[in-house]
Amino acid sequence: MKKRLVKYLSAFFIFSLLIGGGLSIGGGEVFAKSVIRSNDYDRNKITGTKKDPYNYKYFSVPDDAYLSKTTTTKVSSGILYDTYRTYWVYYSPSKGQYYP
Repeated sequence: MKKRLVKYLSAFFIFSLLIGGGLSIGGGEVFAKSVIRSNDYDRNKITGTKKDPYNYKYFSVPDDAYLSKTTTTKVSSGILYDTYRTYWVYYSPSKGQYYP
């Protein structure tokens, strides 16, 4: 019983050191938010109607970044539908940098 308790306490101690060390040395931008990098959508060639967006890709930007612009390019062409990809560009005033 005593060996089992020592084993559990030592495992708990090592686990807490790993977690505590990971939190204290975690680098990068502490205040960041996850935003959309790009998404795809299909447009009907005959009617021009747009289907719901899909295939979202996400990435992290600084907390003060805001959406600056979006650009759209044609990815593929089909018989009835063309596929387009929209790229979202963000700007962070504190860093003075654009994030594609």
